[in-house]
Amino acid sequence: MRVNEKIWGVPLASQATQSEENLVLNQLLSDPAYGKVLEFYRRQHQTYQDQLHQSLSKMDLEQLGRLCHKIKGSAGAYGFTAEMQAADQVTFSIKTNAGETKIRRAVQELSWQIQASQKTLDQALEGV
Repeated sequence: MRVNEKIWGVPLASQATQSEENLVLNQLLSDPAYGKVLEFYRRQHQTYQDQLHQSLSKMDLEQLGRLCHKIKGSAGAYGFTAEMQAADQVTFSIKTNAGETKIRRAVQELSWQIQASQKTLDQALEGV
């Protein structure tokens, strides 16, 4: 069990969502037009990671909140449920003034979920 498996007693996204993510990816990959879109989204993940860490290092909560809103929307659109939930948790932490420690934990979980989504995208796009 990972240390950050729960924040405030709320379970974070589980591996069960992996099959849902694969289903959405497979549906998208079945249409050649979406291959380019997914490739763009894959590249966007590194930008998200960089922006997350930059916002967090400055504790710029306004910028962090906007970024997490953007991540939540795009992750949801591409079927990355765990990433979407983690971004929502960061947004919730900011809105409720949960404090720096909890916000940092939530951002760390989001970073892990972005990495997991990135790995899934890399594997899915290998054959495209």
